[in-house]
Amino acid sequence: MKGKLIHNLVMAASLEAALELKGYPIFCELPIRPGQRPPAVDLAFRANDRFIVFECERTNDRVASDVAKAKQIGADELKIIVPNATIRQRAIAVINRLGHCNREQRLQIQVMTLGAALQWVANNCPTKSEYSNSASGNPSSSLINPKG
Repeated sequence: MKGKLIHNLVMAASLEAALELKGYPIFCELPIRPGQRPPAVDLAFRANDRFIVFECERTNDRVASDVAKAKQIGADELKIIVPNATIRQRAIAVINRLGHCNREQRLQIQVMTLGAALQWVANNCPTKSEYSNSASGNPSSSLINPKG
């Protein structure tokens, strides 16, 4: 990932681990368009027929670009993960200044701390069972149907 220690090894890695434990395929640094060094979203995955993007930020400086990237990539939900409540309030203020309204937009935005994000994953992302993995062509399908 392009971020620094706190961004990569604490925030993004924690979310990635939580999603992997639930059995979700995760895209890290998913580019929003082709090119040499295109902008990318930190983490992206699909759950409950929704395309969800996580952007980890240590400040509110890049919140506007996070919203733009999520819209460009066609996300249904954007979760902006911040380290504390103060930055959360500042990030919400940036989103409000952008004029984004969750009721009127296809993109739903939430700003939350890392702890709240991990709780959100636990509550809103059902664990993928071996059976559902076999339907998607996962190699573990041999556990369900040994004759393949």
